[in-house]
Amino acid sequence: MPYVDTLTVVHHDDTRTEYTAVRYTLFRDGVRTWTVDGRRDHTDVLMTQAYRRQPASDQRYVNRNGETPASPTSCSAR
Repeated sequence: MPYVDTLTVVHHDDTRTEYTAVRYTLFRDGVRTWTVDGRRDHTDVLMTQAYRRQPASDQRYVNRNGETPASPTSCSAR
């Protein structure tokens, strides 16, 4: 179930339903969304557009040992 910052559901009658900070899943009859308000199913879906912000460039990579290597490709020997 992916998390996205913005999800737009375009319906067959060209109306749009927009969500922010939402989890969603596509299923055979449409799209199912989970927000803080609960779950909602849309079955009259023409298309969806989902956007997720990229992490800030000043965020540093931290490996599974909690260390911050010089670059994301470097690793520490144990």
